[in-house]
Amino acid sequence: MRFRTEIEPLRSDLRFDHNRPVVMLGSCFTDNIGARLAADGFDVTANPFGALYNPMSIAVPLLRVLDRRPYTAADLTPGPRGFHCLDYSTAFSSDKAEEVITKANNSLETLQRTIEKPGATLIATFGTAYIFSFANDGRPVGNCHKFPASCFIRRRLGIDEITECWQRLATRLRAESGVDRILLTISPIRHLADGLHGNTISKATLHLAVDALAGCCDYFPAFEIMNDDLRDYRFYAADMKQPSTIDTNASPRHISTAIPSRRQWHAVPAPGTKHTVLFSNPDHVHRHEQHITRHPAPDSFSRRIALRLLCSGEHLWRCRPASDTTYHRQPIALRRTVYHLRGNTNRGERRTTIHP
Repeated sequence: MRFRTEIEPLRSDLRFDHNRPVVMLGSCFTDNIGARLAADGFDVTANPFGALYNPMSIAVPLLRVLDRRPYTAADLTPGPRGFHCLDYSTAFSSDKAEEVITKANNSLETLQRTIEKPGATLIATFGTAYIFSFANDGRPVGNCHKFPASCFIRRRLGIDEITECWQRLATRLRAESGVDRILLTISPIRHLADGLHGNTISKATLHLAVDALAGCCDYFPAFEIMNDDLRDYRFYAADMKQPSTIDTNASPRHISTAIPSRRQWHAVPAPGTKHTVLFSNPDHVHRHEQHITRHPAPDSFSRRIALRLLCSGEHLWRCRPASDTTYHRQPIALRRTVYHLRGNTNRGERRTTIHP
């Protein structure tokens, strides 16, 4: 009996051995895998330019090496910490332009020496389909380097845009360098700055682009291993596919929170006051009437009924005059007085808040 949705072993001619150099470029997920391969004795060059997240930025250093285009002062941008190379991480910035140029070109030389070795393998990890372009000239950037957000234009890459770029790049790498195998993978790390839905759209775009590149590149399912195999099975049924009762109970609560309720509220007069008590459950109306019979004193009514309502999941609302009998909850600001229990005593703490 299986207790996980295990990923089947890959059927591929792609093999790793300690005699083949490996170049790894991409998101911070690449750093973790690269460190593990290096610890196992592989000849690995992992992220010499720092973490790069979108497919276009990952292609930039490879194209520069193939074009034999070193960095010059014209490629730097003045900014908060002096001079910045926006193609790569914040490590490529300094108050001296010569230091940034030297560091960027040294990294290019490291990359060039590795990919020129026969039988080299390139592993590229795509993290997101969103890309930032510098507003002044429209060139894509790999890192914003703490520049103001107004300096950049953010957009999502198209599937064809990614596919065309990497098809040309794969052809050139095999013809002009020692790279004979290209392995693409998608980082399982979520980019929550895009929102969960935006992150899903971004990952889906990358999946479709990688699938279109199946003719020239191999794919390693790191995303599926992390999110489909190594997941929390508490929220799945015995078949490990359908949601469990925990999930089916939690999802409607999210829906009811996101969608305004149109349920009917029952307004019952509060003795000795000009206010009413609202109930959404008709059973609580009966409990309220019984309470009035037993506790008719108006000075103790508010405190006692609020504590009882709090225990039953209801709240005391100060609302329209008692002449209103039933009405739907209106989208206006109402003053709500909630009594919070203090320990095991009958006394409560009164807090008044404004709710839409």
